[in-house]
Amino acid sequence: MHWLLIALIAPSLWAASNHIDKHLLEKQIAHGGVGALMIFSALVGVFAIPAILLFGPPVLAISPLNGALITLNGILYVVSLMPYYYALERDETSIVVPLFQISAIFSYALGLAFLGEQLSWGQMLAALLIIGGSVMLTLELGRQRLRIKASVLALMLVAALLNALNWFLFKFVAIQAQFLVTSFWEYIGFTLVGLFMLIFIRPYRAAFVAVLRTNTRNVLGLVALNEALSAVAKTATNLASMTAPLALISTVHGLQPLFAFIYGIVLTLYLPRYGSERIGGAIIAQKLAALALITAGTYILAA
Repeated sequence: MHWLLIALIAPSLWAASNHIDKHLLEKQIAHGGVGALMIFSALVGVFAIPAILLFGPPVLAISPLNGALITLNGILYVVSLMPYYYALERDETSIVVPLFQISAIFSYALGLAFLGEQLSWGQMLAALLIIGGSVMLTLELGRQRLRIKASVLALMLVAALLNALNWFLFKFVAIQAQFLVTSFWEYIGFTLVGLFMLIFIRPYRAAFVAVLRTNTRNVLGLVALNEALSAVAKTATNLASMTAPLALISTVHGLQPLFAFIYGIVLTLYLPRYGSERIGGAIIAQKLAALALITAGTYILAA
């Protein structure tokens, strides 16, 4: 079962990356944090592109169509960060991250619409479990009347849809090409979006410049760390896929919300400077119940 240990690396690192995003938005970037963080994240490609050109495989060893699709994929990925970052600004990491599992429902919907795939009764039940868990997570307790955090749920629905589109496009290209080749063209997409925001979206540009003047080193260091964690997670996924079915690996990836929940408790208890969440008994019970529903639904979909 060594593949399981390798596969677990990805969700554990991605969950850590989610908490770094939250720390950046709350502690390192003040006013206009989303815009500044999006530009920083997108412009990572400025450093990655020349490195791959110098030390990687020939990046033109891919068809023009596939190169264009992967570039579009990179653009989609960066755009999907916008609603995710805004949701993180409004709520806790352990609530926002599980909502990404809604992507699985959108993925099946895309397959149904464009690939002629059919949903079984079990898969429809799984979708209901994921939706139920997501709604449970966004319920506000401690009030006379329960209220859904509609804005957070809506933002993550958009993020999940864009994420599903990203994976839908990825299926057609990335499996057939080398990791560094696809990474190069994804970074081209990242950079195009970053330059567009820097040039044409004035509030984002102003926030980015403000960070450059006051806190460049910390923000750049954490963004670089995030990118390194993502690269290691992707590599671990590729290695695990060589010895285990993709369905099993997808199921393991569904544990990312659980890792985010555990990290949130550890940070709150021992490192509150870097992140804190509500950990009252009722709140933890609510999160665990919702995570159980979402995890069960993800497992059924991946089976």
